[in-house]
Amino acid sequence: MAQNIVSSNEVNLTLSTSTTREQLFQLRSEMIAQGLDFQYTPQFDANRALIGITYSVRTTTGGVVVCQSNNNVNLTASAAHIHLVKQNGKFVEQN
Repeated sequence: MAQNIVSSNEVNLTLSTSTTREQLFQLRSEMIAQGLDFQYTPQFDANRALIGITYSVRTTTGGVVVCQSNNNVNLTASAAHIHLVKQNGKFVEQN
């Protein structure tokens, strides 16, 4: 898994086939501490490698969607990137 950032001003994640269940759980915990609820449905292969993921990021207060995948992201083809920055006190998605 690439170097991920979860701070009070930025969230920059790269999820790939090398991302583990434990890392997903840790990222979720770190994001909750920043007021973000990272919900995800992972898909693993027989070797326990992450091959797909569907996700959403919402605020922990109010449940406002900050970003989400519209369908399962195939991680065998490319990594999933989540990049959020805080602007005017709220996290917004960066492309």
